[in-house]
Amino acid sequence: CAEPAPPPYKDLVGNARWIVKYSNVSVVATHSSFLAGYPFAQSKDVADGLFNETFGTGVPYIYDSPFATLAKDFTANPKVTFAYSAEFTHYCKNNDIDNDSPTCGKVMLSGEVSTISDVD
Repeated sequence: CAEPAPPPYKDLVGNARWIVKYSNVSVVATHSSFLAGYPFAQSKDVADGLFNETFGTGVPYIYDSPFATLAKDFTANPKVTFAYSAEFTHYCKNNDIDNDSPTCGKVMLSGEVSTISDVD
């Protein structure tokens, strides 16, 4: 199932939401608890609502083991940045747009991670 085309390029907010909604991976950066004083980044599968829903939640979700490096980092310091590229949706590749081109959009979301145990 392919994602719909992104909004017009001048719609910056719409494009950011589209990239987050249809990306299936993000690069997640934390303050490393293992490498004291250094950042740590890892690619992670992410979700922003169900793929066939029209609108995303605006909240990226990741599923991780409490034993994973990122989970230990989140516990020590919940500050995090999620980095996305429209390339992660395959839109750029499918439309012959180079990943480094400004027309292949990028989004960074920074904030704090929280643990959830159940989603209604």
